[in-house]
Parts: sequence; structure tokens; C-alpha cells
Amino acid sequence: MTERKPSGVSFESWVERQLREARERGSFEGLAGTGKPLPRTTSDELAWVREKVRQEELPVSALLPPGLAVAKEVEDLPGRLGRERS
Repeated sequence: MTERKPSGVSFESWVERQLREARERGSFEGLAGTGKPLPRTTSDELAWVREKVRQEELPVSALLPPGLAVAKEVEDLPGRLGRERS
């Protein structure tokens, strides 16, 4: 556990010092995922909903209130009819 920030030291200076000391100790060497891009994350509180919809391959209309879902289905109907075989 790290020490508490000393009074009179700015938070940024304190953090930067801890990072520098960790680099000097080699604490960041050989970490899993080094050199790979970070996974995409968002600060959006509904990101988990979008991920679940993507994983389950749900239609977006499944998340809409009934009134909007009907409007979306009506909007998408011409395209759906064009793809139907019979």
C-alpha cells in the first residue's frame, strides 16, 4: 500500500513521483498486454447494455419503449420487406 500524500505536496507531484519510482524499480516491466492497445471503454453508464445487445445479437428495438419500438419497426419495414423471399 502506498503512503499517504504528504501535506504541502501537490497531488500531481506526489503521483508523478510514485510513477517515476515505480518505473525505476521496474514495476511496469513484463506486464501482460504490454504493447497492445487498451480495450475500448466508455464512461457511458449504458455501455454494458450496448455490449449485452451486441453479444446477444438483439434488435435495437428490444431496448426501446413500446411506442418508439413500433415507430422503429414501421421505419424499418420497407427494408425488411425487400429482403423477404415470399
